[in-house]
Amino acid sequence: SLSMLAWLWVSAALGVPALGNLLAHLSDPLPTERETVQELARLDHLVSSQFPGEGTWRQSQWAAADGFALEQISAQAEIRRAALHEEQRRALLTRKLAQARFARRLSLASPVALLQEVAERLVGAGLDRDQNFLAQAHAFRAVLSAHLHDLDVRDPQSPHLEFFSGYLSRRPLDPARMPRFQFREATLAEGTAAAAPSLALLAIQTLALAAAAVFVFRRLEVE
Repeated sequence: SLSMLAWLWVSAALGVPALGNLLAHLSDPLPTERETVQELARLDHLVSSQFPGEGTWRQSQWAAADGFALEQISAQAEIRRAALHEEQRRALLTRKLAQARFARRLSLASPVALLQEVAERLVGAGLDRDQNFLAQAHAFRAVLSAHLHDLDVRDPQSPHLEFFSGYLSRRPLDPARMPRFQFREATLAEGTAAAAPSLALLAIQTLALAAAAVFVFRRLEVE
């Protein structure tokens, strides 16, 4: 009975997390690096076909004669290309986080994985922190872009081709007025609230293991 109990503990502590990772990978396999590169190349070709003649960047004094006509096309193409690439990256990151969360949920049958889940939620680490960081970084990127856009709009001498080197406002930036990224960590209250379900599950697992241990010892005493 003790050997069986020890085998069950080792299986739950080591085998369940590994099985969870395997099942999560099989349920939604992520694209390989080669497939990702091929998809980005396909998007680049799509943009090139939509904007014939893109890729032309002349010096500002020469391009100003026709109102930066060729550069306007190139800028639109680059903006479209960057948007498609960003969409591809965000979709891949979303799938990675979803896969990791699915693997973590499957591994919660393991007391070791469950204890790690409780600790990460209490201190604001792990997957929750990664997802929170991405959300805050994306929000800050929008704020920074809006700030640079406002600075460029106020300069009448700027070609207003955002955000391409040599075609923006050349006015010096004021570092004191530039927005700064400040990552907001989860508070202790937020971490405690997030860990409450995992703590309850850990308590149930602990009681179940304790009951199993008591049953084993009583059986040995009877024999």
